[in-house]
Amino acid sequence: TMVRMARAFLTEKQMPRTFWFFAIVEAARRMNTIPGKYKGKLASPFVLVHGEGQDARTWFPLFSICYFNHSKDNTPSGPVKRSKHQSQTMDGIAIGRSVSNNGLLVYNPRTKKIYEAKGSYRLDSYRLPCSMYSSIKYDGGLFCSLLRDGNPPMEEKYPPGTRVERLDKSTMILRSGTVMDIPLTSAPTGDRQSDVRYSIQFDDGTYDSVPLSQMADIIPKPPVLADEGNNSSGLPPFLQPGQKITYEQDGQYVKGYLDFEDGVYYFGTKSHPLRRRFDTRTSIPNLRTQWADLCSQGILIPGHSAHSFLRTSTHASSSSTCDTFANLVSAVNLAKDCPASLMRALADSHPDREVWLQSYYEEKDGIESLGTFQRITAQQYRALREKGGPQALPSMCVLTIKRDENLMPLRAKSRIVVLGNHEERVWSKADKFAPVLRFDSLRFLTSLAVEKRRRLKQGDCKNAFCQGELPPEELTIIRPPPGDPDATKDEYWVLKKTLYGLRRSPRHWFLKIDGILKSMGLQPNRHDPCLYSGFLRDPSDPSAPISTVPITLGLYVDDFVYFSESDEVERRFERLLESSVKVDFMGPVEWFLGIHFTWHATPSSLKVHLHQTGFAANLVERHGMHIKAPTPGATPYRAGFPIDSIAVESKLDPDSPAMRARREKYQSIVGGIGWLVNCTRPDLAPVHTFLASYSNMPSQGHLNAAKYALHYIHSTVDHGISFSSGETGEMHVNIHFPD
Repeated sequence: TMVRMARAFLTEKQMPRTFWFFAIVEAARRMNTIPGKYKGKLASPFVLVHGEGQDARTWFPLFSICYFNHSKDNTPSGPVKRSKHQSQTMDGIAIGRSVSNNGLLVYNPRTKKIYEAKGSYRLDSYRLPCSMYSSIKYDGGLFCSLLRDGNPPMEEKYPPGTRVERLDKSTMILRSGTVMDIPLTSAPTGDRQSDVRYSIQFDDGTYDSVPLSQMADIIPKPPVLADEGNNSSGLPPFLQPGQKITYEQDGQYVKGYLDFEDGVYYFGTKSHPLRRRFDTRTSIPNLRTQWADLCSQGILIPGHSAHSFLRTSTHASSSSTCDTFANLVSAVNLAKDCPASLMRALADSHPDREVWLQSYYEEKDGIESLGTFQRITAQQYRALREKGGPQALPSMCVLTIKRDENLMPLRAKSRIVVLGNHEERVWSKADKFAPVLRFDSLRFLTSLAVEKRRRLKQGDCKNAFCQGELPPEELTIIRPPPGDPDATKDEYWVLKKTLYGLRRSPRHWFLKIDGILKSMGLQPNRHDPCLYSGFLRDPSDPSAPISTVPITLGLYVDDFVYFSESDEVERRFERLLESSVKVDFMGPVEWFLGIHFTWHATPSSLKVHLHQTGFAANLVERHGMHIKAPTPGATPYRAGFPIDSIAVESKLDPDSPAMRARREKYQSIVGGIGWLVNCTRPDLAPVHTFLASYSNMPSQGHLNAAKYALHYIHSTVDHGISFSSGETGEMHVNIHFPD
């Protein structure tokens, strides 16, 4: 039993058998706590020797990565205290407890020395030492020599404990597992029927046997180490020094920035984003080789994520491409930008092939589960054409990278769309029109919720345009998107429901969701057809009572926000809507229509701040105005230079290259300011009105005025609109009409 326990320690952490002594010691230490009968009573060997039970707080995961305080270095002349500019911590492998005190014994493979962690330390039990130290290599653990046959002993390529990853084609999920048993006989050369098999236990508890010929395909590829001479080599663009990151510390997420100094990467925090110096810094060991694992396990998140800032109770056990916080395909590990087509994304040479393959199957399986289309052969298609059926429309798969509120990669998204511009039918504007929620209605809905001291909640209808019913008179046939790995040469799809790209898809979806909401008792506002309110009723059970508390909802295509003063009404609404459409409810809204919602709750009040800090900072940086230091008390206008009094351009030809370049830059700035005005920055409305008047022929003076407005945005990047339930005073507005 002791040997089996020691073997399990080595196998679990992929440690070489040279550490057998520490595994045996820990196994003996734990077996000494197992109680047995002694003189008719239960007692453990530890109790019999020491008179008391072992303190369970001294137990720890053996061979875990350990970070401990190390402020002194041992030199031939004695201990030397490290300076404040040097790292005060060291990492290593926890191998046991000290016999002289309660300190932790930590072995550092780089220095090949054992240290005692007497003070503070932290264990990372989710990372394998072999992935952090190149000198640590698993060699099979404590196993006896295996007698294969009459041939001389040979080295086992895939010993027990070897980690594997295999893509489950039925669910398109990358499953991780461990080799548990190896074959004792080898197959005759060329005999595929008797291919020997390895027993694999996956992390979800299931078992499977894998033939030797397939083992090489499921072994995870080791990370490629980049040139150490380049400080940022081996790291993606979103993990370069100075980039925003969110880092897990003591069970909570902290927003900060990535820093690089003296060959070491640091996580730094600032009290204000415009400060030049960091308030605190924490080293991130081996970021170049471990960044993918840190991102996939949720320890490091690129950007200032809008996810919950409480650490989840479970951690990912492998460097999977799936996001651990949501049911989506994560984009944080992408090595290249978004590919132009599905064929390029799924090419064997593309480094992100597996990510985009999972993303495509997520989209295709989703619309197929809704019964959106039916496959037919070329012969069936020709029969439909002879009966007057329409010509097959081409389709394509649009690949995009969804970003968070700070414009950092978040999700790899695929969308199968029809090229509706090839459609022969002619539709009027009324046949295609579908309204969306106005931004002033969203602000009104937010203020109403805060006044009632309720948080807005958010929902998302999955594959919305694939749920609208397609009438029989709108028969539509399409070809599968080029690059579909499962499509045959003569395959066609007959659409049973609408699909993205069809001209009437928005209208069909709106009519469906509008009918569902009306059947539940919600009525649209006469000023905004996408703002609903009313008392809930169950459309499938007319005898069910109608709710006594109303619910209010704002709809923007397939995204919506809602609230009610009653938790029971909100839960009932979620149950009723889930029974009609495929929908995800995401709790309190944090990120909606490009606006970030920051909630602050106290026992007596509720506040929310609506802002677009990420977009504003990106707009300033895109036009090079982030280099200039922010100015406290800045205004959008330059003193003495009214925008409407700046001389217009009269020398340059409107079609000259210089004017075209200036016009493009000017319109880009004015358009970005206009988006801020429309959403969360009404303070920019006057300057935007003035600047927009000169969009066709802006002079250099107008361009300088637009850049000065960007400087004002840079100085007030986190400004927005705030609502508070505690404010009861009257609002005063001063209006001045110039002479």
